Amino acid sequence: MGSNPRLQLHGSGRRRFLPLREARALILRRRHQPNDESGAILVLALVFLVAVSLIVVSLLSWSGASLLSTTAFGNERSVEYAATSAVDLAIQNTRYSYESQFLTNTTPQPCLGSGVTPPAFTEGVNNTTVQVTIDVYCTMTWNPSSSETRIITYSACPTTDNFTASQCAQTPLLQAVVSFDDYAGITSPPPDCDNSSESSCGLTMAQLSWTWRPVAPAVTSLTNSSGPITGGTTPTLQINGTGFVNGSTVNFIEESGGTPSTSLQGFFSNLPTTSSAGCAPPTCLTVMPPAITEGVGSGVGYYVTVTTPATGTSLETANAVYTYTASTPPTLTSISGSIPSGQSTFTVSNSTTTNGSPTVSTTGSFSNVAPGMPVTGNGIPSGTSVLSVNSATSITLSANATASGASTLTFTQEYVGGSITGGTVVTITGTGFVNGANPPTVNFICVSGCTPGATYQASPTLVDVESDTTMTAVSPNQLTSPSPGTYYIQVITVAGSAGSSSNTSDLYDYTTQVPIVTNLSAITGTAGSIITVSGGNFLSASSVTFVEESGGTAASNFTVNGTTTNGSPNVSTTGSFSNVAPGMPVTGNGIPSGTTVLSVNSTTSIKLSANATASGTSTLTFTPSIPGTSVSVTSATSLQVTTPASVPAPTTFFVVVSWTLNSTTFTSQTYNVTSSNPDGDVYTFTNT
Repeated sequence: MGSNPRLQLHGSGRRRFLPLREARALILRRRHQPNDESGAILVLALVFLVAVSLIVVSLLSWSGASLLSTTAFGNERSVEYAATSAVDLAIQNTRYSYESQFLTNTTPQPCLGSGVTPPAFTEGVNNTTVQVTIDVYCTMTWNPSSSETRIITYSACPTTDNFTASQCAQTPLLQAVVSFDDYAGITSPPPDCDNSSESSCGLTMAQLSWTWRPVAPAVTSLTNSSGPITGGTTPTLQINGTGFVNGSTVNFIEESGGTPSTSLQGFFSNLPTTSSAGCAPPTCLTVMPPAITEGVGSGVGYYVTVTTPATGTSLETANAVYTYTASTPPTLTSISGSIPSGQSTFTVSNSTTTNGSPTVSTTGSFSNVAPGMPVTGNGIPSGTSVLSVNSATSITLSANATASGASTLTFTQEYVGGSITGGTVVTITGTGFVNGANPPTVNFICVSGCTPGATYQASPTLVDVESDTTMTAVSPNQLTSPSPGTYYIQVITVAGSAGSSSNTSDLYDYTTQVPIVTNLSAITGTAGSIITVSGGNFLSASSVTFVEESGGTAASNFTVNGTTTNGSPNVSTTGSFSNVAPGMPVTGNGIPSGTTVLSVNSTTSIKLSANATASGTSTLTFTPSIPGTSVSVTSATSLQVTTPASVPAPTTFFVVVSWTLNSTTFTSQTYNVTSSNPDGDVYTFTNT
């Protein structure tokens, strides 16, 4: 080839040329050396593949978990949707009905009713259909006089949890508290949503709370778990448990045979709670026990439950029962009032006095003696009265005796009394008077001179217990069935009763007193108007007449010559009947007793209420009084009457109220009327 071929190499930025022979040798040497670079590449490739595999596996695991989470989320959403729907259904199912079983059981009750299978709620999840069944249990507090008449707690749990009713109420998936106002907008008649009727149930409602997975309150025990029926014990009742919060309230529900009572008088709700450094939420509350209603037996137990603003009401349990202790039976020693109606005396023999001492003893009995009674006898200074009754055989006088020895003492009993129309304030002294949620019952019971067995109860709103030894009551009226006479006063508390017909210190006289007219709602008006008459001593059987006024006093009777026909009510005259009006009493020859004018046909002709018994012309006497109509007695001090439809001239009349009892008529008086001294019982007709 004439020249030596060369291999061109590149490196270090310069070119170098080798002879071809040397280049061939170099290549052969490299072919027979170990391949270090290829092995390294293979190792790196393997490492890469392992790393990629781990990443892929991790991605696959993450993707799978994500898919599982999506399914679980969907299922949870289905359960919550079902719980919401189930509670909504339960609320609507209970809104318009009174379900007493929610109140009268110590465990929650199925909201849809016992034995009713809860409906299944369906929802699609990941292209599949999921059915969920929810159990909903209800408990209720009831306060009929409150705008929150019924407060129902709804506790919802999946049926698959297999919870009992109590377990579900303590750890529900969803718990709602809803109040129903069964009083809304109703003032008269009273609302009606109870065991007997449901006409006003659920007039309005309000959602008080809606809580997922709440911690429900639970009462585990009570400290200071008994007290008197008057309530307000010191120290206060301490409630121990769990799940309490600030703002919790307490309910007292009467226990009856191991279950809560449905009686209104045995239920107290929404009592405020307090807390202190030694007793505070979430494990402790204190509350002032209420006074129980009169008529509920002492020694009775009350379940104590706690209601929180958001998580409902605790269950009634045997560990949370508050017991009211028995009270001392009352005694009655004397009564006094603003109107002493009479006096009587009685004696106690073998009474021993000691000169210079106010103490008197007897081998007889001072059981009918009461403080304040005047007393006379040997060695007793004038004006002496009984200061105190120490026992049935010992009394203390207001003055020291001036002689020693045994003698007969005379005691004077002043009776307290008042009108049969009631209204007299009577002060009662004794012991054991307790003022529960309602005051003691005070009865006036016939002893003599009245209808046997007649009993009148003082209005509870007018009975006031001032202390354990003093109370007042207002005598009840006898408007409809008056029965004047002597009555004894009976006081009844939950612990017993006091008062008897044999005790002269508790006697009250019901007396008859004439009615009084003091004011008219209108002093002028047209015939046939309705007016209100005010005054006192009105009875239900009262009548009202309009008596003609003449010269400031009641007008005298007047006469007219009239001709009667036997067997006929018609009367004629040659004179004038211009002053005669329907309703006027009339007497005369051939006129039956009690006859009145039925109608005035003309100035010369009238018609009587009865047929004449004789014919002829005689002098007829007319009484210028005309009865009112449609008399309605609303109280002992007020009545309404419609004025006569027709009256003669003159046009001014006295308004007179009267009633008859035991054949005796009691009539209000008319008074002299002058321009400077007008009277409240005069009415002037503006048309005649």
